[in-house]
Amino acid sequence: VDGVRADAEVQFVHRAAGASGKRMVVSAFVSAGASATGPLEGLIEESTAGKTEHTVDVHALSRQVLVGTMPDDASQLSVFRPNFRSYYQYQGSLTTPPCTQGVTWLLLRNHLTVHASTITVLQAMQGRNTRPLQELNGRHVYEVGSVEMSAATGGSTSADAPVHLQQ
Repeated sequence: VDGVRADAEVQFVHRAAGASGKRMVVSAFVSAGASATGPLEGLIEESTAGKTEHTVDVHALSRQVLVGTMPDDASQLSVFRPNFRSYYQYQGSLTTPPCTQGVTWLLLRNHLTVHASTITVLQAMQGRNTRPLQELNGRHVYEVGSVEMSAATGGSTSADAPVHLQQ
């Protein structure tokens, strides 16, 4: 976002049942921290160890992703918005071939945090597999639930106007 890359990204790809087969991706950036614990850390550790059966609590993972990592600085708590109320929305494509178009993306604003050593292991296993930045190509990116939007709209957090993000 705004030309800044995260250490990693986790994507949850959903496909509608039935003939429509519409897709939505819920995506969260992951940052390296001095210490972190939680279900995402456990899932990455199990995956990098080659396990095919995971013991991660899916409900706890959902809570971690839908809230995000709370700020350590107490002065930032007043502007913190949980991820389920603060995200970017746009139409795009899948990030892996065949890069299917018509996918609704929800990019969560708050990064998730895992230990720096977990990022190192993940990158060693996956390599540099980041897709190059894509042009907007006329797409609109909507910012939902930001503090700035809430203040500018008198408390409303609706996504009624696109925001302009740097490439």
